[in-house]
Amino acid sequence: MVPLSATKMTQAFSAVFAVALLFGCRKQPDASHSDTENTPSLKQDVAPTLSPKQPPSIPKLTSSIPQSSAHQPGPADDAKAAMIRVRTRLKEKFKSLSSNLKDIEKLHSAWNETWYTAFDAILESASSPMVASGQVVPPEIMEHLKDTVSSAERFAKDDAEFVNDRMEFESAYALTVIASSVCMGTGAELPTFLNRAGSLPPTKGDVAVFRALGDGLLFLEHPVVLNDAQYKGWLQLVSARNPIYRLIAARTFNSVSSDLEQKSEVYRQLLNDSDPVIARIAVMGASRNVTPETSTALSEFRDRQNRIGNTVLVDVVTKALARIEKRP
Repeated sequence: MVPLSATKMTQAFSAVFAVALLFGCRKQPDASHSDTENTPSLKQDVAPTLSPKQPPSIPKLTSSIPQSSAHQPGPADDAKAAMIRVRTRLKEKFKSLSSNLKDIEKLHSAWNETWYTAFDAILESASSPMVASGQVVPPEIMEHLKDTVSSAERFAKDDAEFVNDRMEFESAYALTVIASSVCMGTGAELPTFLNRAGSLPPTKGDVAVFRALGDGLLFLEHPVVLNDAQYKGWLQLVSARNPIYRLIAARTFNSVSSDLEQKSEVYRQLLNDSDPVIARIAVMGASRNVTPETSTALSEFRDRQNRIGNTVLVDVVTKALARIEKRP
């Protein structure tokens, strides 16, 4: 994994500052990210044998921000005031929360209550059957993958283009603070927060969650061997219908689990993903967590990509296999 660059370190401290203001923590981030560099375009090479399915209606989360008690900002209301309101609201809710941020039940409750009804809006790209049916990651997410500025920094500069108004701003910022708090633990419980992993089509809220967890990744510094229930939750995320959450699993799991067998199995399963970006991350993850099954799985993946003419992924996996063969 690649060490944090100066830019990433600045982003990390921005996120740390937001959580520190709320919970009084002084932890320093030292996490790495899965390989998402030079990812293939969404226009490339999705297996043609897949057929789109009619997406179901979007489930409504029962808990949302109480509109009767929510602040109604005026046109001059600035980002700083909005962030202070969010931190104050969460600090009051978590006044009995211990400083190690391991009260998952309270965090989970806050996460659900933070959801804003505007987040149920379907993404424009879901007009494509491939996006609506969950076969490829929405192009809106691809733009966020390229963004080198953390969500915390964008909120502070009032430059979060993925929200339209102050209510969305406050909800998305609260999700970011809570996500960072969850990831300050081990991240093992993360799948229980991702209510929409099995739901299609992708929505604006899924983008807000992706951005929130992008900051949270900076805090994943305590990988552990997951217990059976935790590991099952991650395996379900790996096969989620919503591709945004499969991408979250692909980018995150290497920093969550310290167990070679668990990591190898997860990335070998992700080799079957229909999205080329997720599949590329899976190749890198599998090649870095080698078990006796790895070379066979990567060879079979290369054969499948050869058959559908995906020359980009064929080249990536061929190089990965060569690296494995050179290992002592």
